[in-house]
Amino acid sequence: MLKDITESGYEYIVAAKLKGMPKKYQEEILNKERLRRINEDIWIGEKEIEGKRLIIGWSQSKAERDRAMREAILEKLRARLAEGKSSFIKPSYSKYIKVTLAQINIDEERIREDERWDGYFGYITNNRDLREEQVLGAYKMLYKVEEAFRCLKSSLDIRPVYHWKERRIQGHIMLCFLSFYVLRVMQRKLTEGGIFIEAEEALKELDRVRVVEIETDRAKVYARTEISGETNKILRALGVKIPQVVLKEKEVV
Repeated sequence: MLKDITESGYEYIVAAKLKGMPKKYQEEILNKERLRRINEDIWIGEKEIEGKRLIIGWSQSKAERDRAMREAILEKLRARLAEGKSSFIKPSYSKYIKVTLAQINIDEERIREDERWDGYFGYITNNRDLREEQVLGAYKMLYKVEEAFRCLKSSLDIRPVYHWKERRIQGHIMLCFLSFYVLRVMQRKLTEGGIFIEAEEALKELDRVRVVEIETDRAKVYARTEISGETNKILRALGVKIPQVVLKEKEVV
């Protein structure tokens, strides 16, 4: 496909799966001494691989994020295994487990290998004129645009639009963009609060909180369900005051 794009006279910048690169190149890719620092967070360099220009980068913040996300997964995975709930392990967690005839264990060797790639990213391009920093900037801009469209289409259901009047269609789209803005603010606050999950996942976690009605002979009480663990951390990161256990109480006549 990339060959066809080049032969058609077009240029491209695509994300490179560094872990999937031939093993003979991997140690050189992971050699951070080859990279030069361009700011407080990012180191960058490049290498020619099989006639393709590979831009290699390493980010301190990405390394911390990769590490935190893996630890969050492993914490949940270890809890599942300790409870004997191996059948409820998410497919995305399976790369960290080793299955034998006798039992299911955490694959420590796989974890150590995964740790080596923390913070690394890469791009392949056929453009020979852009500097490494310019390739990085161009791809980041494209990634953010694509991510925004994915969120609008999947999470926020910008379409199909069940309206026919222009004013209502404009209103629907505006509400979707306002919702997208709120999600991005949530994402920033979660990251700043040390919680490295997607805003959509945080909303699912918050959706577990419910209001229950408790009725006795003398009163009717509305109380919230327990807020603990991850839900508590999310609310604190977002700066949301945790509501009282008893939300409302009224006498029964």
